[in-house]
Amino acid sequence: MHGDDQTGPDRRRILKTLLAALGLLPAAGPLARLSRAEQKRLEASEEWKRVVAVWKEAEEIVANKRGSYPFDQAGKDRLLAELGRAQQELDALVKAGQLAEPAAAILKKDLELLASGVARFRPTERRAATCYRPMMAPDQRALSLGRLRERLPLLERLAAAKQLQPPAVERALLGIERDLKQLGAGKLPPADARLRAKLAAKVAALRARLGTGR
Repeated sequence: MHGDDQTGPDRRRILKTLLAALGLLPAAGPLARLSRAEQKRLEASEEWKRVVAVWKEAEEIVANKRGSYPFDQAGKDRLLAELGRAQQELDALVKAGQLAEPAAAILKKDLELLASGVARFRPTERRAATCYRPMMAPDQRALSLGRLRERLPLLERLAAAKQLQPPAVERALLGIERDLKQLGAGKLPPADARLRAKLAAKVAALRARLGTGR
């Protein structure tokens, strides 16, 4: 009897291990095992603080919250340089084991988008310039689809990660969720509809792991 009593728990442990390896168990366990200190390591790092600061500044400019001429030429050059350095900061965090590489890869793509947005703004020295080239409005849904196609393999790798850093994952998901919202729930060509469904499922799974399901 004693041997049978031991076998039951052992079998359950083995089965649980196999199911987890196959991705058939909820992935909340690995995240839950991170201590509070480990979850806060990323937020406390100087590299992450610099990434967040320059991200916020660039985001406000791209959203036109700082006006049409948000900087002088020196300020523009400084911000673009800091956005470039932010990508190096992410690489350093990955190397230090404080950030999952797929999350860093998604964030770097978003930093590139922010840099492109910042580059479109004119410095105050060019305030008097009045020569504008007429531009066609871009197809926002097509742009969203392109970004989502790029991010799907990275999101799949992130969803498979054993441990997640909540602040980084939250930030990585925001751009993807914006693009999914841009696509809306309407009809899409079959391939694009499958892409939308895959991404929405991965986002939902990651938010479930973070405990921030929407």
